Formats: sequence, C-alpha cells, structure tokens
Amino acid sequence: MVGGDLLSLIKAKQAQLAKLHAELEEAQALLATVLNEAAPSSGTSDARRRRARRRSTKMLEHSPTARDAAKALRAAGRPLHATTIAKIMKRNGRTVALGTLVSTLSRWVKSRSVFYRERPNVFGLITLRERSGSPRRAAET
Repeated sequence: MVGGDLLSLIKAKQAQLAKLHAELEEAQALLATVLNEAAPSSGTSDARRRRARRRSTKMLEHSPTARDAAKALRAAGRPLHATTIAKIMKRNGRTVALGTLVSTLSRWVKSRSVFYRERPNVFGLITLRERSGSPRRAAET
C-alpha cells in the first residue's frame, strides 16, 4: 500500500514539474520578446556607455598622479614623455610606476578634458596646446 502511495506521489510531482517547466518556457519567451522590442532604444545607451566620461579639471584634485603630472607638464610648458614626467615627479617627492602613470594619463586622454597624447607615451596639457597653437592641431583643421 505504501509503495502505491509513493508512486502516485512521484507521478503527481512529475506532473507539477512538467507544468512549471512549461510556464517557465512561456515566461522566457515573453521576456525575449520584450527585450527584442526594447533593443533599438538600448542601442543608444550602449553607445553612451562606450563613450568616455568627460572629466573636469576639478577632478584632478581627486587623482594625485594626474594632478602631479599636470604640474610637471605645466612647469615644462610642452608635451613630455612619460618617463620624463615620472622623473620630474620623483624629484618632487612623488614616486609612481611608469605603467600606472601611462594608464592614468591614458584614461584622462580618453576623456578629452585635460591631457592629450602627442605621440606614444608623450602627453601634454590641452590648455597649453590651445595657447601655443600646436602645428599638429593646425594640420588637423
């Protein structure tokens, strides 16, 4: 008698599972259609996410590496190679790994607000480039 009750209980649970699987598949299909309908509008948000966040010069205060690099570039008055910037920073008591410096400045270059890249690993301040009317800038326009 116990074996029959157990068998009927297992069959009932299997029927419930089959019903739940069917409901799950239906819900997944509905979700897929909702996501596909929303896809065109989410394409613009993807483009926004890929675009670099614009950083202000005020943000330099929160990035000691970028702030010290900007001071070194301002003092030099021209674009400098990353190793030269690191040496100047070291003379001023701030030691920074070359990879960290290049990475930090590259992020700032990507945001197009404070630094620009003259050549590989050569960085300058946008404000100094605009004042001096760099020949490269004139060639771009």
